[in-house]
Amino acid sequence: MLFVALGDATDVRTWCGMPYFLSSAGIQAGFFEKAARLPYESQRRPRAVWNLLRLLRHAERGGYQFSIECGERLFRAGGLFQPHGEVLSQFPMFPPDSWLDTSDISYYVDATLKQIFDVYGISAKVGKRMRSEVLARERDRYERAHRIICWSRWAAESMRNDYGIAPSKLFVVPAAANLSDADVPEGGEPPETDLSPLRLGFIGKQVERKNLALLLRVAELLDRRGVRVEVAAVGFAPDSVATHRLLRPLGFIDKRTNMRDFVSFVRSCHFGCLFSHAEAFGIANMEFIRLGVPAMTWDVGGLADTVPEGLGHVFAAEAQADEIAEKLHEYARDEAAYHRLRRAVRARSREVTYERVVGRLQKVWAGDKHDCLTTVLSPVSR
Repeated sequence: MLFVALGDATDVRTWCGMPYFLSSAGIQAGFFEKAARLPYESQRRPRAVWNLLRLLRHAERGGYQFSIECGERLFRAGGLFQPHGEVLSQFPMFPPDSWLDTSDISYYVDATLKQIFDVYGISAKVGKRMRSEVLARERDRYERAHRIICWSRWAAESMRNDYGIAPSKLFVVPAAANLSDADVPEGGEPPETDLSPLRLGFIGKQVERKNLALLLRVAELLDRRGVRVEVAAVGFAPDSVATHRLLRPLGFIDKRTNMRDFVSFVRSCHFGCLFSHAEAFGIANMEFIRLGVPAMTWDVGGLADTVPEGLGHVFAAEAQADEIAEKLHEYARDEAAYHRLRRAVRARSREVTYERVVGRLQKVWAGDKHDCLTTVLSPVSR
């Protein structure tokens, strides 16, 4: 089977590393024959020309990556001139249209394009006519697909409700932490320390969308209760956000060159916290869990499926800062309970690896219906 993504799936720099980690695990397990190396950077000039022609012909621009031309050109640039028999695509508009009638195509996606357009505001960057064309082509691809594996129930429900895809060919297999086994320290957990200060970890560049403000509000409530607390944050320049007495901004850590610093940061936190306003998935939650740190999130977008039951807490989408603060205060008052939770996370941390993802995908291909939408329960608060 050929695995394809929007870019070079063998390069850890592509799309936060997800295609690299999945393809590596898939090839090692014999599930993938190879991963496509699509040089998306080679499309700068064709993209500029396409946008100009789109502007002249339709008075709109944007969305080249979704176009018929992009797929055809990019696959040729990647040395893929002939359709491959079986393909698993992480990008809804790949492989090219010319492959559709002669390939057995399945998808593994974090969200539908309708969700991406609506939730992430991409609609403002893509012309109305282009959006309509793209969504129609996407629906046709899903209807043709042999199977569609979604990262979350949120995405699977969009497939069913917005695209009319039969639940019998929809599956839910969450993605995993973008970390290799070599990145995870050996020798178990560091010595147990007290929870003073209680360290809440935040990872993200888009601090507004990822709702750093809510986490700071939670910290303020804990502080008023007499709990020593700090929000340790990475992913953005410290001077790009307003100072706050409970915020400890540590700047951007490049995992490609400073993985040791990233791992040290994550393991120094007591909880990983992600309460985004909009989020298709939330790999950061799984990176905390993979490194033995419980995660807290809420049921927004695909976030509920990033924290397996017993490895943290998933709050309702309507949860307010005081409810989150109360749960954290419980652990501050009962450190033994916290350390039991952390040991449980450590013991089950391999549940969020791509080795496990590939194993579940292999079962889907073997006909197992355990992860089929028809048998997956609706989200529940944990």
